[in-house]
Amino acid sequence: WYQRRVREEKPVENNSEVVVDPMTYQFNGPDATLRCTFNGWNNPSMEDLIADECRGICGQMCTTCWKFVCNDCCMHHGCLRHDIFCDEGGYAGPDCATGRGVLWDTETRFPYDC
Repeated sequence: WYQRRVREEKPVENNSEVVVDPMTYQFNGPDATLRCTFNGWNNPSMEDLIADECRGICGQMCTTCWKFVCNDCCMHHGCLRHDIFCDEGGYAGPDCATGRGVLWDTETRFPYDC
């Protein structure tokens, strides 16, 4: 398994590189080869996705896609809400740690709000 490096497109002071899970490329960007499941959608712009730190994709920012949660590496409503809860309350906060937006306090008809 390899990690694919891409130059981050949003302006940052140190012009750092972001490590992106290769599975994310299979579902997103102009060369996506796999389809989203459930209520997921792909982002046609990898640059925009990376600039937004892959918010809405299950996983730890862009570095890992947790395909086992939502069955793909696509954007999902519940995952996006969960990322917002984590941003607001911190990663160690109760909403983030308990999966709020995905496992509970959901807004769709799916068992997991993916």
